[in-house]
Amino acid sequence: MPLSIEIRTRQLQVVQTTVTKNRVHYKNTFSVDLEEGWVDAKGIVNQIAVVFALNQALESRGIKEKKCTLCINNHSVIYRELLIPKVEDKRIPFIVRSEMIASLDLTTDHLVDFIILEEVTDGHKTNLRVLAVAIAQKALGSYVDLCMKLGLRPDVIDTATSSVIKLVEKSDLTKAGEPIIVADVEKDVMRLYLFEHKKYILIRNTKLNEIEDGKKADWISDIEDNINKMLQYQFTRESHTGVEKVFFFGNHPLINEIQDSVKDNLSVETSLYPKPDFLSGGEESYLPYLNAIGAALRK
Repeated sequence: MPLSIEIRTRQLQVVQTTVTKNRVHYKNTFSVDLEEGWVDAKGIVNQIAVVFALNQALESRGIKEKKCTLCINNHSVIYRELLIPKVEDKRIPFIVRSEMIASLDLTTDHLVDFIILEEVTDGHKTNLRVLAVAIAQKALGSYVDLCMKLGLRPDVIDTATSSVIKLVEKSDLTKAGEPIIVADVEKDVMRLYLFEHKKYILIRNTKLNEIEDGKKADWISDIEDNINKMLQYQFTRESHTGVEKVFFFGNHPLINEIQDSVKDNLSVETSLYPKPDFLSGGEESYLPYLNAIGAALRK
């Protein structure tokens, strides 16, 4: 079974998957902890240490699979939403790249990709709302080098946001496409994704600090504040429809307490992200591995 590997700053999330057109079967889920400084915005800094850690994890489980998908989920990926004129398909990459370089002052060694989110019509003018992604060639090269040193062959390199978009598109989370928030709560960061009618609207990233002694309630309150800002933002949109539900996934040990507290204090329905109908297998929780599973999905 091919591997899908999510690369975070302080952890690798690994899952074996078999993907067909309508089904995903998974097994052998595991995490590999990374030391601070091994991975940063420049990519993998300590290649020897990361190779050794992942190789040990694979060997101890007897995994010899060579095909893999990479899901990049750290600060080496730069996101920007753009509104560009609707033009011929062949011209879109050039326009997106030019806009990203100009607006973010990127160097020419950055690779730029994009997802077309929707068409937006204003009067007689039609634009495209695009989610653009940039990554330095050196950072991307470090992830590919990791695979090469382990004898792995990456056939897809995805980002966490693209992964969540695919995941939500294939999941039945609402009856009529009501607005929802999908919250990925990791040990060091929370990512909030807003969707309406299964369409991606917005992402909000929040750094999570260590919980100080006796201040867990304050720590959870900070999380609630960030979710509440996303709830309030939804009311400013054209539909003026409130968020129906907040779905949580990730690997944070307090994820159950967080979702219960958000439900009680923000008066919004919450739940852990339900196991999608297309997903089968696995004896352990799928929640920490949904980014890796989403990256493995076929568009």
